[in-house]
Amino acid sequence: MSRIFDISPSGQSHTESPQEKLYRAALQHFKLSDLKDSIEVLIPENDNGSRYRMVGFKRTDSTSGDNTITWGQIGLPSGKETEHPPIADRIEDLLRAKDCPPELRAAILNWQHPADPIQTGAGAGKITRIENVPDFESLPVRPVENLPERVSVKRGICLVTGDSGDGKTTISTRVAATCRDHGMRVLYLDRDNPQDMVRERLHRLNVTTCPMFKLWGGWCFDDPPPHLDDPRIEAWVRQPGGDPLIFVDSFGAFFNGDENNAASVRDYFRAARKLTYLGASIIVLHNDGKSEGARVWRGSQAFKDSIDVGFHVSNSPKGGRLDKLTLTYWKARGGLEPGAMILYRYDGGKMVRSGVPPAPNPSNDAVPQLTALLAAHPGVSGRQFTELAKAAGLGRNQAREFFRSNQK
Repeated sequence: MSRIFDISPSGQSHTESPQEKLYRAALQHFKLSDLKDSIEVLIPENDNGSRYRMVGFKRTDSTSGDNTITWGQIGLPSGKETEHPPIADRIEDLLRAKDCPPELRAAILNWQHPADPIQTGAGAGKITRIENVPDFESLPVRPVENLPERVSVKRGICLVTGDSGDGKTTISTRVAATCRDHGMRVLYLDRDNPQDMVRERLHRLNVTTCPMFKLWGGWCFDDPPPHLDDPRIEAWVRQPGGDPLIFVDSFGAFFNGDENNAASVRDYFRAARKLTYLGASIIVLHNDGKSEGARVWRGSQAFKDSIDVGFHVSNSPKGGRLDKLTLTYWKARGGLEPGAMILYRYDGGKMVRSGVPPAPNPSNDAVPQLTALLAAHPGVSGRQFTELAKAAGLGRNQAREFFRSNQK
């Protein structure tokens, strides 16, 4: 079925042949035996409102099975075709125009390249020559934005780390509900938590699922939540109706390789990065290291290299019921700052953001924050680290001792 986009001035009258007649003319003009799919664009011909119709036809090569596209125009008098620039040039001009409707630009680009537009490997993708690489300026312009409450960046990858039971899933559920309330579509993939615990958490946080918030868990045992490279997820991301946000709970439950192997970790996040190119925001939950001097994430350095934002979640008091959750950023982009902290606390059964936490007493409760601070500033000197810790509201003496113990 054809999609029609009319970008000429509204209110202008024009004569248009019936669709069936247009299609028959197109089939004859381009000598196509079968019209599988088409896209039509009405473009102003001059200042008086006259228009001509450009039609794109997608065909499947009978030998290779690859889709090809042919652009042509219908309705020009015989012998007048050369008075206008080639159709492909007109399409490129249209995509570059500042006043090109975003839905038209997205439709043409997605329709021309319904799969990943830039792939590598023999026979992959639609870029058969370097000349086919699109001009960067022709791509949709999207500003750098943050998710609600600035927990991460839109169209980026965020890694949430922390000890088991310290509130990673709780804070992620709270963020999911907030993003849904701001008009985003949320998909939460959960292979870690049993159904009864999830139900209790949703009830405790006063969160409900809906068409804008889908929770796909392991309890769907006949069809468990898939990996990020599943075509159903890509199809969902491409749908209109709100920016997509995907949670993965947790990395270890969806990852089949060695988390200390850099190549394996990068392969996992490659599927996540592809979804961000399509407009999705990704938040992955993961555990931290177990030893006091370990990184704030467990596994290869490739974790930090593959993401845009990373923050560590810690609970106070330690080992008790969730009360105050501190988010400490150890990697940040989009205006977020490494080492910055955000405090959430329970209030009336809800997790409420309370801003920057007060300076803690010198104790082991500060170790996660010091660890995140050190990870966010590699190569820092002892004196510089002490000053950073002081600025973050942490004790100077404990910061100095922590730094010394991690240099051994």
